[in-house]
Amino acid sequence: MQHTQPERDIYIAVYGQVGEEHSLETNQLLASCDYIGRYQTPAQFALYQYKQKPVVIRGGNQALDVKIYAVNLAELKQMDSYFRYPTVHDRIRCDISGFGSAWLYVMCEGYAALAGVYESPLKQEKSRQESTVSA
Repeated sequence: MQHTQPERDIYIAVYGQVGEEHSLETNQLLASCDYIGRYQTPAQFALYQYKQKPVVIRGGNQALDVKIYAVNLAELKQMDSYFRYPTVHDRIRCDISGFGSAWLYVMCEGYAALAGVYESPLKQEKSRQESTVSA
């Protein structure tokens, strides 16, 4: 009997973790996933720093440069565990310009407020648009 890998028909948008030293766990989780490409979210988020990692909150005016990966259900559950969904992060559907819809992890507002995340905004990098943050 031949063992086949489950289909990867779930898409996730990842900001700031992949390729960054501070998030080896995310790199390991995504190492076997299918990389689709780089895209940009709508300008409806705010980027903050929490424990040396970037986190995203809904309701801002920043667009995010994201990397899209195709994952299967088991890999999505591993990502949920890493992001501590739904306690610390929420997983929302986000329309990605030029791609379509993908899951995006955003920090829960209540958790962010309790943890003091709003006190540590990340500095925006200069880019082609003032509202764009390259994470």
